[in-house]
Amino acid sequence: MSRRVSLSLFLLIVLCLPGGLVSAVDWPPSTGLVIGEVVTGGAAGSDEYVELFNAGTVAAELGGLELVYVSASGKSLTRKRTWTDRRVAPGGRLLLANLDGTYAELADQTYSGGFSATGGTLLLRVADGAVIDSLSWGSAASAYVEGAPGIAPPPGRSLERRPGRGGTNERDTNDNAADTVINDAPQPEGASGSGPAPTPTPTPKPTPTPEPTPAPTPTPTPMPTLAPTPKPTPIPTTAPTPKPTLTPTSAPTPIPTVAPPPRRRRPSRPHRRRSRPPSPPCRRLPAHHPRPDRPR
Repeated sequence: MSRRVSLSLFLLIVLCLPGGLVSAVDWPPSTGLVIGEVVTGGAAGSDEYVELFNAGTVAAELGGLELVYVSASGKSLTRKRTWTDRRVAPGGRLLLANLDGTYAELADQTYSGGFSATGGTLLLRVADGAVIDSLSWGSAASAYVEGAPGIAPPPGRSLERRPGRGGTNERDTNDNAADTVINDAPQPEGASGSGPAPTPTPTPKPTPTPEPTPAPTPTPTPMPTLAPTPKPTPIPTTAPTPKPTLTPTSAPTPIPTVAPPPRRRRPSRPHRRRSRPPSPPCRRLPAHHPRPDRPR
């Protein structure tokens, strides 16, 4: 078989595949964050929105990621949003809308500038780095198209991902044509109304606290009425007997003192001098002779 015939058969097989020419990309299908839905215009070209969806089972971190719009030819890339700190809960959504459109008041965040309604690509990637997911429509023919682009949504309608295992728009097989469908009545959903409603934890009813049985009020025992203590009859105070007034005693008349008679003096006798007998002459005793003791 000639080389020309082989090439012709290859092109015929490719063109017969669903969605036409399929473009392979170098990133795997996303099991977490995906670009779930896009509206490229409505009554006005600025009536646009993009919906991000977390198909994973854990919270998805948006910090360090960016949303980029790529023209159909792939020659221009416009950053629409970057994040430094934002999370999307499992089964949750984040709604971004054109600042000048009717969806801006419903959006969690906004961006400026619009999309081409005929063709383009939206990228969710690490800032200036690896792609996490892309969604292309219409005439998009850049290197960022997953497989083949989906249908360009008419005004007021959306291009959204088909339901996945969770029953929401989360399907991602890296073929936009096979993974998407046109929604004729899109309903923008954001963080406030995103994801399956969690089963509310029933609030336990408080156990009523039994009121204590009031103790019977004791009937007060009547206090016996005390008979008044009779006041003692006051004993009449005896008036003191007045002391008799003493009559002053008249001073006795002094009795005159009788002078004693003069004592009679006895006639004095003449004084006689007694004569003593003459003392005997003293004798000298010899020196050796003891002196006689005197009579005591």
